[in-house]
Amino acid sequence: MYSSCFDCWGYIWVNGFSTGKYIDYNGSVTVTGLTPGTVASVQIVDEFGNHSHIEYVSLNPGNNILNFTWFW
Repeated sequence: MYSSCFDCWGYIWVNGFSTGKYIDYNGSVTVTGLTPGTVASVQIVDEFGNHSHIEYVSLNPGNNILNFTWFW
């Protein structure tokens, strides 16, 4: 996962649960343990409890790339 917007920073949540991984502006994070053939909902939650929009990713075998370009 990549962050390419100034407001896209915080903890990565997948399917409603925190991964414990933190992403910052222009940063990247790798999330492992997701099942190919499923759909994951991904969002960023900052330290103030603000939740970003949700991105839905259809997971394929191998690496799946998601780029957050806007927060709300």
